[in-house]
Amino acid sequence: MIERAEAAAAAITPAELGLDGAVELFARTLGEAVGASDFAGDELDDWARGHGGTAGVRELRRLQALGVIEIVPGATAARRWAFNPAALRVLA
Repeated sequence: MIERAEAAAAAITPAELGLDGAVELFARTLGEAVGASDFAGDELDDWARGHGGTAGVRELRRLQALGVIEIVPGATAARRWAFNPAALRVLA
């Protein structure tokens, strides 16, 4: 059963996650920069501005809305974000 689930997950495309064009490229670049590490919301916003200005922040918000990056469970007052592990595998 695990092998079938992994095979099904491997067949998912970025477009099926709602990622296309510039947003997919933005997500891949962010994924390469942070991998499976978590990051603070302020750091993430600064990174997004540095990689696209207003458009970068808009793409970041889309990734958050789609669940590609998500709040780390049990995070402190300073929100911590991380890639959804399945989304990160799709982008790799």
